[in-house]
This record gives sequence, C-alpha cells and structure tokens, in this order.
Amino acid sequence: MAFVGPVVVAHVTGRWQHDAPIVAIAALLVSLIGGALPPGRIRRTSAPLLVAALPVAALVDSAVPPHSATGIGLLVLAALLAGLAPLRSAGAGAVASAFALALIVLGHVPGTSHSVMLLLFGGAAAMALVVVTDVLRHPRLGLPALPAPAVLAIDSAERRRHAVRLAVTLGAVATLVALVGESTPFAAHSSWMLLGVWIALQPHAHLTRHMAVQRGVGTALGGLVTVLLAATMPHGLWIGWVFLALAFVAFGLRTVNYSWYCVLLTPIIVLGFADLTLDGQVLLARITWTAAGVLVAVVASHVLWSRTSRPVLAPASA
Repeated sequence: MAFVGPVVVAHVTGRWQHDAPIVAIAALLVSLIGGALPPGRIRRTSAPLLVAALPVAALVDSAVPPHSATGIGLLVLAALLAGLAPLRSAGAGAVASAFALALIVLGHVPGTSHSVMLLLFGGAAAMALVVVTDVLRHPRLGLPALPAPAVLAIDSAERRRHAVRLAVTLGAVATLVALVGESTPFAAHSSWMLLGVWIALQPHAHLTRHMAVQRGVGTALGGLVTVLLAATMPHGLWIGWVFLALAFVAFGLRTVNYSWYCVLLTPIIVLGFADLTLDGQVLLARITWTAAGVLVAVVASHVLWSRTSRPVLAPASA
C-alpha cells in the first residue's frame, strides 16, 4: 500500500508525478528492512532510525556525488557496518542497511527540504503499516523459504569475512558504475548492478548462488511479462487494476519464492515508475545490470575469503 499507493494516485490524478516515486521508494526500503526485524523492542527502537536514515542518505548524496571517491567510500563503510551486524537481531544492522541501500537508490533525489519531507512521509507510512499489519502474519509464514543469513549459525569470523567481502565488492562495482556514466538511459540505470550485488551476496556461497539464480531468472522472466503487459493492457486498466494486483501478489510471494517476486516487480519498476510506456533501453538495463550484479556476487562469494561448507541452521530456526 505504501509502495504503490502514491504512484497510483499520481497517475490517476495527473499530479505529484515527481513526488510520488520518492515517497514510494522510501516506503519500499523501510517496509522491506523494517519488516525483516522481529516485532517488539528492536523494531520499536529502530523504527525512527530507519526512517531517518533515508533523508540523511539523500542529503549526503546531494553534498557528496555518489560516483565520487568520497561517495563510494561512504557506501563501502555503510556496507561494512551492515555486514557486521545481524539484520534480524540488531537494529544497528537494519539502520546501516537502510542507509547503504538509500545511497544506492536515492542517487538522483535532491537533498532539499521538500525531498526530505517526502522521504520521511513515505518511510513513516511504511513503518506504520508494517506494525499495524503484524496481526495478519500467519505463523507458517514466519520464516522465508530461503533462510536469511541472520537465522543461520554464522560465527563472528564468518560474519567479518562476509562484511569485508560485501564492502569490497560493492566498492569495486560502484567504481565501475561511475565509469559507465549516465550518457544513455541504459547507462543511467547501472545502479541496478549494485542492487544485484547487495541482494545476492550472502555469507555463504551456497545461499549466494541460490539468491543469484532467483534474482537473475526472475528478473529475466519479468522482462517478458513487462513486454506482454505493455503490448496488451490499456494504460487505464494497467494503472487502475493490474498495477495494484501485481504489487500485492509480488509482496505476498516474496517470502515464499523470491523469483516470483522479481517477476512481478519488474513491470512495476519499468512501467509504473515511468510514463506507462515501455522504454526498451530501460528494460534491457534492468535485465542486463541485474544479471551482471548477481554474477559478480557469485564470483565474489567464491573468490574473496570463501568457505566451502554449506550453511547450518541455528537450532531455533531448524
């Protein structure tokens, strides 16, 4: 609701076209990260920091160009902190994750008072909905099908290796993104490569391969769905009904199978956040940069301080 609601309202009313994506992205980041935190004290104490991390990152991006050496250094530092702290058991890890993701996603959001207000509004709305809808959580959907890194038996040494691996890989990819530039729509979306690395790279190589396949294949299939929707669905029907249905089903399937989430999220991103027209370069960028990102994650998981042992579930999760 917090993610697609502002975009639907903007398209239907013809107003707030530039504001709605900022609210929606803030809502997406906070809902995903805040929803991963366990209900209770950690979530309540971390919620304000999660919401505040987004406008802070936007202000930092405006003051420090994200593709500069300083901007890349800040991203590396945030990734290092996020990798060291378990996401589900430490609010600090969630805040660091929110800040790092915001540095990646909000590179084009101006650090103005208006943008800060929109980010705060979107983040606060998402966090409120996360808390309110906790009562709807079914006990059998309490854990994702693919165990998250924080519910695995990961020792401190392995966590440090993962944190350094994540920081080094993101730093290298961010440097490549800076070299690619923004001369074309295809090049301008190279930050999707950073997102692919962030999502796919896990503490264990086994989990990294699993997530990389789901992210890569799901996005490629999502490209086909995007082409079909653009060719067959009238704009009014798309934004009025199909857009909302895809969003609800995508988030409903996220903890069941991440591939289906990527399939349904791709047309939302490629069509819903544009002018409801299909830009071939943007769609190609979505598929290509995502595939490149997950491939880099797999290579990094095997090359940089890798371990061949498979993950072991902690007793409570088993």
